[in-house]
Amino acid sequence: MAWENFLRGFWNGITAWVVLIAHVFGGWKQYPLYDTKRSGGWYDFGFLVGAGISLLGSPNRGRGKGLARPKGKGSNREIAQPDSRVNQPVPSV
Repeated sequence: MAWENFLRGFWNGITAWVVLIAHVFGGWKQYPLYDTKRSGGWYDFGFLVGAGISLLGSPNRGRGKGLARPKGKGSNREIAQPDSRVNQPVPSV
């Protein structure tokens, strides 16, 4: 019974955003956004996880090609040279 409530809440959480938009424009009144008959610990947890998945997005979303290091000879970036002052002796006083 707990898994059934979790999965039903998960599904309702995933579809909640579509149903919310439909409710805003006056459609699908027979489909509730949140099933109050099933409300309980596992249903609520599944609903939150399902609704949160669509907010999180893809885990690799922030790592685009623009942030990758160039590979091969065709790179137009210059290679940073070490600072020549690093290995010089410290002048004595």
